[in-house]
Amino acid sequence: MTDSKCPETWEELEAELFRLQGCKDYLTLRDAKLKSGTAYSRREAERQIAEELDKPLGTVRKTIWRQEQMHNVATMPPDSETEYKEEVYKIPTCTLWTRDQESFTPAQYIEAAREVMGSIDLDPASNEKAQEVVKAKVYYTKEDDGLDKPWDGNIFLNPPYSHPEVKYFVDKLLAELKPGQQAILLTNNNTDTNFFHDAARQATALCFTKGRISFLKPDKISSPTNGQVFYYFGDNKDDFIRVFSQFGIMMGVL
Repeated sequence: MTDSKCPETWEELEAELFRLQGCKDYLTLRDAKLKSGTAYSRREAERQIAEELDKPLGTVRKTIWRQEQMHNVATMPPDSETEYKEEVYKIPTCTLWTRDQESFTPAQYIEAAREVMGSIDLDPASNEKAQEVVKAKVYYTKEDDGLDKPWDGNIFLNPPYSHPEVKYFVDKLLAELKPGQQAILLTNNNTDTNFFHDAARQATALCFTKGRISFLKPDKISSPTNGQVFYYFGDNKDDFIRVFSQFGIMMGVL
């Protein structure tokens, strides 16, 4: 991003964001669809906008999320507003996440998850290359949009780590889990985030990894900037502790 003066007013900030994005006020469009009854849910409204404007659904969702953050400025005290505007201004919506998200979980963690749960029936955020190791009975790719598919059986989920996608996937998992169902979720150990607290509260046990997981890519090994945490959901807590204790510190949920 080139050096330029940070906007001083809300109107200037909004105008500059749209200039950098080159996109519409999707938040207003979504709210209008909900109020008019054209869409029955936020996700349906976002899907309609993507189809009508021929935009990727992920781009629409990212834009709405960032615009929601911007609109929060209006209710902030002056000092907080200035600081918040500067943070929003640093990250234009359409370049909110430009890194490659196609990272694969190393085999030892996949096999550990399989040992605990007995099988991996669903990998809802995957691709063909990852399935050479995961070997889930059912898997969804980016093109499938697993957020709109049913999530049944034993689930292994290593979601996209960008925001808001990671929260979408965590929310979907927590909403889909049924009594007796098992799942193992892997995310960065961002303990200050809402998605972490939501998942941790519902989890049976957690494993905070010792060190960082070196995720695999088709042509290299990635170097993450965070450590990771595995969340276990299900009735086999003792097996999870036994198997995953080799990877880090185990914690229960009170």
